[in-house]
Amino acid sequence: VVSTEDILFEFDATVKTDVTPGVLVKGQTTVEGVYNTNAIFYKAVSNEVSTMIIEDAGKLIFVSAPQLLDYGDDLKILTKDQKYSTQVKEDSLVVQDSRGSGSEWSMRATLLESLSSDSNHELKDALHYYSNGQDYTFSVGDAIPIMDKKTTDSQPIDISSNWKGVEEGPVLDVKAGKPYAEKYSTSIQWTLQDVPGNG
Repeated sequence: VVSTEDILFEFDATVKTDVTPGVLVKGQTTVEGVYNTNAIFYKAVSNEVSTMIIEDAGKLIFVSAPQLLDYGDDLKILTKDQKYSTQVKEDSLVVQDSRGSGSEWSMRATLLESLSSDSNHELKDALHYYSNGQDYTFSVGDAIPIMDKKTTDSQPIDISSNWKGVEEGPVLDVKAGKPYAEKYSTSIQWTLQDVPGNG
């Protein structure tokens, strides 16, 4: 480096996570010019930088949602009503709330189109959602409750981890004699909502 050349130094600093919000953190650094003989030929102190630590309000995040719910291939058409549980689930239904204890949120699901085949045969009222003993029937355009939650910590909540067979979660309930030997499909919209506090 030429002795007459100006050099600009930039510094990065990390504030400890246990600093109380509202505290003004001040800091500065020193710089020295040293010959290879270890003799100091220059020493300076940087300008003082002040940073106000603000409280992180946290976020309500939709981490992931199932891209596919599959009830299996080659299902038998029976002469009696039959329920089928989800066989394949691509991605889990996960929510994370870091806004603090006491915050509230809700998850809803809406059927966007009828459960139908390529030849337009419909299976009406065949999709259900079971939650804590309640049976909710999907109908096009109507949002059904999936979960209402009051936050206790910031850990991710895997809603779909509670889906168990035909007792809990999304279930296909096929009435005897209704389906044709075809592939049926539909779309579900998952909606995460913030629930305002009562205060």
